[in-house]
Amino acid sequence: MAGKITHFFSSKSGKESQDKEPSNGIQPPAKKVCSNSTASKVYDGTLRVRKFLPKWENDFPWIQFTEGKMFCKYCLEVSEHADKNSSFYKGSDKFRIGVIRAHNKSKQHFRCADVYRARRNPQNPIEQGLRNMECAVQEKLIKLFNTAYFVAKEEMPFSSFKGLCGLQIKNDVELGKTYFNDHACKNFIESSAEILKADLSEKLNNASPRFFSAMADGSTDSGVVEQELLFVRFLDNGLPVNRFLTVQSVKHADADGILHAIGNGFNYASVVNWKDGLVGFGSDGASVMMGRQNGVLKKIKDDVPHLIEMHCVAHRLELAILDAFKGESILTELKDLLQGIYKHYHYSPKALRELNELAQVLELSVLKPVSVLGTRWTPHLHRALKVFLQNFTVIYTHFENTAARGDGASAAMQGRALKTTKQMSDFKQVLFMHFMLDTLDVVSRLSLVMQKDAVTLAEVKDSIERTSLSIQAMVARPGAKLSQFLEVVANGNQFKGVELNRQDGDIATFNLIKQRVIGSMVAYLNTRFANVSTNDVIAAFDIFNTSLWPDSDDELALYGEQELNTLVGHFKLLLERNDFDSELVNQEWQELKVCIKRNHSQLMMLPMWQRIFAEYTERFPNILMLVEIMLVLPLATACCERGFSTLKRIKSDWRSRLGTETLDHLMRISIDGPDLESYNAARALQHWWDKGERQRRPEFQLQRK
Repeated sequence: MAGKITHFFSSKSGKESQDKEPSNGIQPPAKKVCSNSTASKVYDGTLRVRKFLPKWENDFPWIQFTEGKMFCKYCLEVSEHADKNSSFYKGSDKFRIGVIRAHNKSKQHFRCADVYRARRNPQNPIEQGLRNMECAVQEKLIKLFNTAYFVAKEEMPFSSFKGLCGLQIKNDVELGKTYFNDHACKNFIESSAEILKADLSEKLNNASPRFFSAMADGSTDSGVVEQELLFVRFLDNGLPVNRFLTVQSVKHADADGILHAIGNGFNYASVVNWKDGLVGFGSDGASVMMGRQNGVLKKIKDDVPHLIEMHCVAHRLELAILDAFKGESILTELKDLLQGIYKHYHYSPKALRELNELAQVLELSVLKPVSVLGTRWTPHLHRALKVFLQNFTVIYTHFENTAARGDGASAAMQGRALKTTKQMSDFKQVLFMHFMLDTLDVVSRLSLVMQKDAVTLAEVKDSIERTSLSIQAMVARPGAKLSQFLEVVANGNQFKGVELNRQDGDIATFNLIKQRVIGSMVAYLNTRFANVSTNDVIAAFDIFNTSLWPDSDDELALYGEQELNTLVGHFKLLLERNDFDSELVNQEWQELKVCIKRNHSQLMMLPMWQRIFAEYTERFPNILMLVEIMLVLPLATACCERGFSTLKRIKSDWRSRLGTETLDHLMRISIDGPDLESYNAARALQHWWDKGERQRRPEFQLQRK
């Protein structure tokens, strides 16, 4: 037997059998030998070209065929239960029935299908979805959800949940016997955040017309992870709003890495075909975002040719003021003086105590000096200068005493004190301080306007022009603070009890500095905001600023026609995607002008457009599409700055291991969640109940020995 097996596998016997001629004398056909290229051509000629079959949509109602790919609409809508790595969640181009059947049988798909059908059954509202629970159990769980929501809204750690539950139990609040741990708190918060995310994605996906803008900014968190923050701007009840979309970690902080994170962010938020509704994109002006050759916005614009790229107006204002004062030695001296005073009292408790004691003796109030350094130097300098001038007498007296007597101070300290008093008593420097305070007052008002979430293009343009005029007026007429100083000092040299060192040519020298600085500020403001007026598309939106409309009816009849054609031409593809009628838009424009002039001309811009959208959407559907595009332009990214402040509070050094998804949940509730009084936990409870892998047992208690 062994010999037969050995003989069977013997290469020799195999070879011999191949060499033998057939017993019937018939020769087998010669083997056909093909080269690689020939074989490829032969195969290609018989290769079956697979394509999407429309009948699949009838056989599998969950299939959604878009842009050459198959998606599962159940999994997309119920993303919290979906497998986000599934090809049908990302988009599958494998047009095989086997692939479709495999997804149809998957566990995650079954789960998503059940939730999808439950949400669309009008006979099964949220309250009925909890029918398997007793009313008493529901009430206890609602209280636990409220407590967990409070933890997230107040940016507290998960570990505080158990203590808060214990406090409520001590106060005779019935909370049941389970789900008192930090893991349960995390799950409750996740469900609350998923409801907020689902509401946002529904607004963005189901809007008609569908227009929105995005804003992005990047920073490194306490865990040394590069994070990209995304906000979206859209119209809600006729008013532009900014909403938190997501936070995404960035593997590579180059243009491709950031673009990948942005795409992942929209997918995570379940925003379908996000580029189809994208109007504009705002950023802080970093080269990786705004680069003309290989920037993120350039890459997006390759797919969205009508995209309006916006450099944050608040950042541009900061850069304009910085450019204007660049090279002014007197400003450098002022900043060094203020920072030196801040350090002296910040790092010396003894010096700060002496300052407060001296203020009590002089019967003056005193504020702790603040730093001039910061990411945004303009508001820091403004605040530091106001505090310094309020403390002027007390600080000067304290440094004067230190320089004269020493009080145990070192020679170096006495030298710094003497230098400080000399700078503070310089008449020209004090003149410049008050001029700077007037200037920064005007700039701060403009900055606050630009940081508003609902700021509009017309408001930005008007504010810039108003600021330029206010600054130019200071050449001939001093501002309020400088006028007050000159009135107090007059021809003398006493200011707040301090004798200033005044020279004959100080006023003339200061006036030259003032004229030079004002000229530079106006020039750089015009330069930094040039595209607001010179860009044809952005400038064309001026036709919707009713304060610029001509008074004459004859002029108003022809007003804005050319600009309207510019806007329609630029956004042609986007408008056609939203059933825009180019033949009716001119007629609607004429009727809209008459309607506003007769009925709404007395209203401010945003309230006016809100009323127009509420009352006349069906009458002016086409022209209002262009108005909506104007209102959702992302002029400022201040919301991203505030978002990073929230991120740093939540993901502090003590919580540096928070995952990106958990961080997203906590930030979503903190930024966009309703206040505790308005929060309704019913939907979040339903979400938590549905997503459980096992049956929920809210009354189960582990028996401990």
